[in-house]
Amino acid sequence: MRNDQVTLFSLPKAFTGHSGVIQRNAVRSWVHAGHPVILLGTDEGIAEMAEEVGATYIPDVAMSDLGTPILSSAFQLASAKATTPYLGYINGDILITQSFNLDVSKLGDDFLCVGRRTDVDIEWEVDFDDEHAVAKLWQIIADQGQLHPKTGIDYFIFPQESSLLKIPDFVVGRPGWDNWMCDRTWKLGIPMVCLTNHLTVGHQNHDYGHIKQYRGKAWDNPETDKNRALQDGVHRDLEDCTWRVNETGEILPRYRQLARMHSRLARFGMQGIVIRCLHGLRCGVALLQSQLYADVLLTVKQSRSPESAKTQPAS
Repeated sequence: MRNDQVTLFSLPKAFTGHSGVIQRNAVRSWVHAGHPVILLGTDEGIAEMAEEVGATYIPDVAMSDLGTPILSSAFQLASAKATTPYLGYINGDILITQSFNLDVSKLGDDFLCVGRRTDVDIEWEVDFDDEHAVAKLWQIIADQGQLHPKTGIDYFIFPQESSLLKIPDFVVGRPGWDNWMCDRTWKLGIPMVCLTNHLTVGHQNHDYGHIKQYRGKAWDNPETDKNRALQDGVHRDLEDCTWRVNETGEILPRYRQLARMHSRLARFGMQGIVIRCLHGLRCGVALLQSQLYADVLLTVKQSRSPESAKTQPAS
């Protein structure tokens, strides 16, 4: 799975003020990294941004009563228009800092890739035709950025035919739907892969002045209530990823999380008794693998400790 095989789609806000600066940076970074791009919505400047970078523009996305785009509509429209084997929803303030090339064959036909973001203050437009300016930006992210907690999820990559394309009518930019997506992978028994150690993405900090009828926390409003109702109390985040990618791009299982997922499916899954028993068996295997993996790590750690070195016989 390469950048050029993943069409990124997004629902930007109006390209005005500081939001315009950081969104132009974000979209240009996606194109610079080699992604095909789809921009959806009718807010000011979206059509012009799409034209500038050669992105596909789709204006007719469904809206909430407050005029905020509905994610289920965007997912279906982007899937119908994209021609790549993979899709990725991404928030309009996220910078893609690098290329990637992952062998996803071991994950099967359906999976979800997610990862943590690095928060950074960016106040200027970046010229992505100037490699020195781009290199400076990446260095600022590395030096000044703060890794966000595992609860923040700003991009979702999945196959074009993924079962994750069918989502409730969540409103974009409000809490809840990202946690629902993570929980959905557990209910379906499909891999959720953490890319944090392999892919750095920059989140350009901003205010929440665009949110209508906000209250309490800056992103809370009546649309938040709707999202929470659709979320139905479930909460999973990046801590629940069942697979991870290391620094060299190798995809590795997280055995304890796999065991937890299969245990849940064995107890509460909607499949027949045979399938649920298979999940129970997989839970046991994953627990055994987890213990073996922990034993290996402990042995390696002990062999490298100073106390161990002192007890080694002289050669």
